Amino acid sequence: MSDIALLHEYLDGKSNYRRTRDFLNRTTADGMIWAGEIAIEQAHKTRNFEFLGEAKNSFERAIGRMAISTVSYDKMAKVKIHQAHLPIHGLMVLHDELPPTELAKNVYQKTISIANLLLQKQCELRTLNPDYIDSNIKGTLGELAVLSLLERIATKDIGSETWFPLIAHVGQDRKNRPGSTVNHGWDISVFSDINGIDEVENKLQVKCVHHMDIDRINEDGITLIEIDPDLRLLNTEGNIANIIIRECYQEIFRPNSSLIISKNLDDRSELLLDKLG
Repeated sequence: MSDIALLHEYLDGKSNYRRTRDFLNRTTADGMIWAGEIAIEQAHKTRNFEFLGEAKNSFERAIGRMAISTVSYDKMAKVKIHQAHLPIHGLMVLHDELPPTELAKNVYQKTISIANLLLQKQCELRTLNPDYIDSNIKGTLGELAVLSLLERIATKDIGSETWFPLIAHVGQDRKNRPGSTVNHGWDISVFSDINGIDEVENKLQVKCVHHMDIDRINEDGITLIEIDPDLRLLNTEGNIANIIIRECYQEIFRPNSSLIISKNLDDRSELLLDKLG
């Protein structure tokens, strides 16, 4: 059985956690990442912090596997994002709390640093081959651009202790099955203290651009974010996700570069919040 087939069995309730975790940890880097992701989900379901330790181990295994094989840059970025957010999962699991400001700012800086490194790698690959296209990298950059903007909103405007985004659990992201005409999965979950942090307040599915040929409709409660045009400020802008990542990075690490960057991010934040309602 393949790792993806067993993962779907687990998500469909046909395989237990231990069997699935042990199998996935012996397969590919993908399998090890999924083992870490189901451990995070299990930690939240059971309120057991030990599962986060299992997630940490699986992610370290995945990085080790990628170090001795062909590196998948988007997967490496996803693993590092999961690792950066483990302390927040710990707070939620142990104390039913969202992150305090300093922790949230630290995680936001890690998120945008990881996103910027992936963007640089994409630019390097395109320099070597102008025709290079990797839809996985593009999709990951889109998700990280929106996650970064949401984390900026949480730390700068709303308050991370009351409102904070996280990458969706694997069972939330992978809800769809072949043949489905309704999209049940999403990419990013936003939590708040209004209804308790066990409930997802906003479910975001992220697409880099508008697709005229999308034949699935979204399940009620899922907000589709099409970065272009939803977060575009000027008609002349292209690769909006890349622009957002560069703007966030410059605002954090080169704060004197330009005031217009912060203004642009504020305007994009308003556009994003308007979409969330």
